[in-house]
Amino acid sequence: VNKVYQIGDKNRASATGKAYLSGYIKDARTGEPVVGANVFDEVSKAYAQSDAYGFYKIMLPVGRSELSVGGYSLEDLNVLLQVYNDGVLDIIVKEKVFSLTGVVVSADNSNKVRNNEIGIEKIRIDKIKKVPTAFGEADVVKIILTLPGVKSVGEASGGFNVRGGATDQNLVLFNGGTVYNPSHLFGMFSGFNPDVVSDIELYKSSIPVEYGGRISSVLDVRSREGNSKEVTGSLGVGLLTARGHVEGPISKKTSFIVGARATYSDWLLSLLPEGSDYNNGTASFHDITAGITHRFNDKNALYLNGYYSNDGFKFSLDTSYRYSNASASLRWKSNLHEKHSMELAAGYDMYDYATYDKYNPLSAYEMSFSIKQAFAKLKFKSLVSSRHTLTYGVDALNYDLAPGNYLPYGDA
Repeated sequence: VNKVYQIGDKNRASATGKAYLSGYIKDARTGEPVVGANVFDEVSKAYAQSDAYGFYKIMLPVGRSELSVGGYSLEDLNVLLQVYNDGVLDIIVKEKVFSLTGVVVSADNSNKVRNNEIGIEKIRIDKIKKVPTAFGEADVVKIILTLPGVKSVGEASGGFNVRGGATDQNLVLFNGGTVYNPSHLFGMFSGFNPDVVSDIELYKSSIPVEYGGRISSVLDVRSREGNSKEVTGSLGVGLLTARGHVEGPISKKTSFIVGARATYSDWLLSLLPEGSDYNNGTASFHDITAGITHRFNDKNALYLNGYYSNDGFKFSLDTSYRYSNASASLRWKSNLHEKHSMELAAGYDMYDYATYDKYNPLSAYEMSFSIKQAFAKLKFKSLVSSRHTLTYGVDALNYDLAPGNYLPYGDA
């Protein structure tokens, strides 16, 4: 606590009187990056926040400084610095353990800092898991419905409306890839496994141009990188679903995380009245999420992520329905300079839907459609001053649409 960290070379003091400090904020227990941690300089009142990769960058005056580091569910940490010129400092934070014997409410000047992004809500997974859940599973999309300006499409539906917009005007991203139908089992569950989700961001207005100009909102979901210190896992069993995940290090610089979910909900449909035409129905889904992170050094990291989900259901003997989502992305994050960082991403997304009628072999048919897209994005972020950050880049997107196929099913 009382240690003073020297930033830069003592014999090469900055001529401008300013210096750039950057690095990663990591969890002390797992070594994973911490998203959304606040970094505040008590001397110059400069402020920064760790991004989706746990990376922060802040401009400090030369001389003595004291950084206050904190965030939701994190212990407050003060770091003493002697700044000479530009440098790098990784900060290790601990999770705050709350006592149940009492509640203390406190405030200080650092809590008055407001983000310069407008119309955005940021939620970490530890907040989501504290919300009461249905069927024993935290739901990423359901937590969105508790935010101001967000309304449910209706009962038994997985969509959401933002400030009057329609559900198909929302862009839903998972690790940079598009998920066109982020719901399972008629909207009772979202398409994201809570065991592998790290944080979510919802843009309700002033949507950044990098997201392609969506009309209503953007929901950006990020997965965790995996424990970099030891192999761990979890297993959950609910009334309708079972889920599990495994994570851990592959080598000193590489970590992985894999999660899966499946359902056994047919027993619930069998309890419905016989005259409802639903008691003989079947419904099922499964999804798989995987990710690998490799850090070449302090400035370069590679992220490989994949996602696949499949839903199928039918309420009668003759007609069945199926839809699936798939996404794969590869991202390279590089801190080019104390002032500049870069993110290069490429990936492939797919969504398809099909209806099958097999009752009469002579008139059996399959009706389907699909959306496939390949994308590439290059984004730069530059710290112009202690109060201004400039983000710029370019992206390309190629759509492959199959508006509809109506084909015979089977040899007959």
